[in-house]
Amino acid sequence: MTQSKVLGLESKQPFSTISPFSEQNFALSKLGCNRNMISVYGHEHSAGGPAHSWRTKVPIHVISKHKHERNLFLPSKIFCEGNFSASRFSEILPPSNISETIGASRISEISNFHYSASDSSPIVILGEMHNPVSMLVTILSALEFYDKPIIIRPHPATIQKVRNQLKTVLSKRSNVRIDSDTIPLDAFIKRNLPLLFFCGSTGASVDISINGLPVVLIESNNYPNCSPYRFFKFPLVFSKSKDITRFIALYKASSSFRSKYNSRCISNTRKLVSSTGLTAFHKFKSSF
Repeated sequence: MTQSKVLGLESKQPFSTISPFSEQNFALSKLGCNRNMISVYGHEHSAGGPAHSWRTKVPIHVISKHKHERNLFLPSKIFCEGNFSASRFSEILPPSNISETIGASRISEISNFHYSASDSSPIVILGEMHNPVSMLVTILSALEFYDKPIIIRPHPATIQKVRNQLKTVLSKRSNVRIDSDTIPLDAFIKRNLPLLFFCGSTGASVDISINGLPVVLIESNNYPNCSPYRFFKFPLVFSKSKDITRFIALYKASSSFRSKYNSRCISNTRKLVSSTGLTAFHKFKSSF
């Protein structure tokens, strides 16, 4: 069954989308689809921030310089999660309408869920796929003076690895636990009512912030920081324990500070992801 039928779209010509959108995927897909007269569209599968240009935009730029290769390898249109990424594609790939912002249907809409975190609310550390352990050790070290609950939510593919390699660390920190339940993010939030989310480079930080929940980034020389927010002023980025301790205290004490901080984070997040859930899905359908 073609994707046009799966998505409920009326199309005379079958098409295929490429997700995640990378140079390897679109080159292979386009070559195969060319032989079968199938249109190909690129679909970005993560929020593309300033630090992500090397992953997709640089190789696309190289291919676009050669007209013959461009027709062979590049999709007819690139669907982007946010205006920031769409504008970058338009800059390197004329005509300017090759990219279109549709949002991220992969992100559940939980923005109608609000709560007031208490003093005993946990801090959550969001794990990542490619650099799970050293990132978590770095953040735990930065939070060494925090004595309230800390929950580590690893990337689902790294749960066992994280559990095995953090045994020594966890044995010395009674306030830290690993969440092994792979429940949806909204269910996790309702169950734990976190105060703050600490992240390294994971794109899950965008999923959190787009729904109005507070995100803080931690950087270190132990791992490269390729966060979608890299080079943005918000969310804030910390590397020293004393700065983190001071921030947590201010965030807890001042409602006006919390409001300003969260609104500034959301403002930048809206550049990366324009809409979520069914809203984004309907934008995608209406593009055909």
